[in-house]
Order: sequence, then structure tokens, then C-alpha cells
Amino acid sequence: MLDASADPLVFVFQRDQAGTHPAPIAISRHAWQLLGPTQAVDYVVDRYLLEHPAEPERVGRGLVHFCVRYALERGGAAPGPVAA
Repeated sequence: MLDASADPLVFVFQRDQAGTHPAPIAISRHAWQLLGPTQAVDYVVDRYLLEHPAEPERVGRGLVHFCVRYALERGGAAPGPVAA
């Protein structure tokens, strides 16, 4: 996540080791609040996987989900608690 206080929240996925092809996925704070943290994380994951159809086979949905949760927990100023 670029900035936990920004609106929209932007998650930037690194699609290769060099980071040469970043893949940003945004969600507004309003949408985050309407969905709730758990569904908002699922939205970010689903949006990324829809926009990058090779990723489910390459890395799997579970790893993408872990990365979003990790970014929120590590960001310190997460927009809300994320349930397991």
C-alpha cells in the first residue's frame, strides 16, 4: 500500500523481482467502509486477479490475499481491522 491515509487506497503489486511492471489497484475509502475490511480485501484481491489473469496460476489467490493483508498490517494506519 502506498499511503494508508490516502483516498483512494492504492495497493501496488510487484509482478516481477525487478519491480519493472507494477500493478496498482485502488479502492476508495468510502467503498472500503461500505464493504467492511474483509470484503474490501477480497475486492482488492479479486480486482488484481481479474486484471492479471495469469496470476492465479502463477502465484495463487492465497498469496495475493496474504500480501494485501500483510500490507495493511505493516502499514500501521490500516483503514480498519482485517479479520482472518
